[in-house]
Amino acid sequence: MEPATPNEWDETPATSADHPARRAAVMVWVLSAVCLVVFGCLGTSAFVFSRVPHEELQKIFADNGQEIAAPDPKLLSVMALMMVALGVLPGIVYLIAGFGVRAGRSGATNLALYLVITQVIIFGLLMLNGVIGALLAGDPASLTMVILPLGTLLAIMGFTIRWLISALRLSRSNVS
Repeated sequence: MEPATPNEWDETPATSADHPARRAAVMVWVLSAVCLVVFGCLGTSAFVFSRVPHEELQKIFADNGQEIAAPDPKLLSVMALMMVALGVLPGIVYLIAGFGVRAGRSGATNLALYLVITQVIIFGLLMLNGVIGALLAGDPASLTMVILPLGTLLAIMGFTIRWLISALRLSRSNVS
């Protein structure tokens, strides 16, 4: 038997996708897409419902068999603003910073890293608050509704932090 001869498909290209800055950029863009879609939809629906008169909201909730009272339209306006501030604006920043992260710029990588860490703290506290409230209420459905979405978001952010730190180390080692 002849020994196998290497061909071009067996070699890893010099610009491999394993490069930490590229992986970090992909994770930042994934986080951007998640933030823009999720918080954009939640914020838009809260804004739309804030424009509906309170009496009509109560009627909608009663028709759907909801036993809870309809939220105040002013509260929904505040929720819409919070969705924009906590999700949509960071999503836009992630989208823009992802290009700098991919290029290996430490400034963009630092910006994305600090923004992700800030969001992890905020959403971690929100998740903790929701878990404690669900446990005190003895409601496993509420516990699931808190853990699944926020836990998934925090997991994505954890992987993003890991790759941003790797990309930052690489960019600092290239400067030295």
